[in-house]
Amino acid sequence: MTRYVQVPTIMCVGCADTIRGALFNLDAHAKVTIDVGKKVVGIDSQLSSVSIQEAIVNTGHEVTEQ
Repeated sequence: MTRYVQVPTIMCVGCADTIRGALFNLDAHAKVTIDVGKKVVGIDSQLSSVSIQEAIVNTGHEVTEQ
């Protein structure tokens, strides 16, 4: 099941790559999609919502659940 979070601080592809890397560090098999324009991260993973949000926040970004 894909979960989506709004990340209003995503500004560029570099931001997306940083977030993607943080999520892959927790789950190398996760399927991550990031829409920079809409500022949305989609992740299909066994990770908890809390773990996903913490990973993104630890990269310096803000998260609001969608």
